Amino acid sequence: MFLVDLKYKVGVEEVDKFVVAHRKWLDTLYSENKLLCSGPKNPRNGGIIIALLDDLHELKTLLLEDPFYINGVAEYAITEFNPNKFHHKLYSNDLK
Repeated sequence: MFLVDLKYKVGVEEVDKFVVAHRKWLDTLYSENKLLCSGPKNPRNGGIIIALLDDLHELKTLLLEDPFYINGVAEYAITEFNPNKFHHKLYSNDLK
C-alpha cells in the first residue's frame, strides 16, 4: 500500500483548471480497485491518495497519467507502508 502526498507547484486557481480531469482519472483507478481514498489537504496546498497497490513501478506509471502531473501543477512524494491495524469500516460497506 502507498500513501501519495501531492504538493501543488502552482496556485489553486491554476490547479482548478485540471480538477475535473484529475477526478475522472481517479474514478478510473477506483473502478479498477487501485485506490482506497483520496482528497485535498486542508489548507488546500495539495492532496493525499492512498493506493491499494503492491508495485511501486505500477504506481509511478499511473501517476504519469494524472492530469495534474501532465500539466505540471503537482509533484508527488510516495511512502510505502504495510498496514497491520485498521478500523473495521475501512474495508466494509459502512465507510462514510
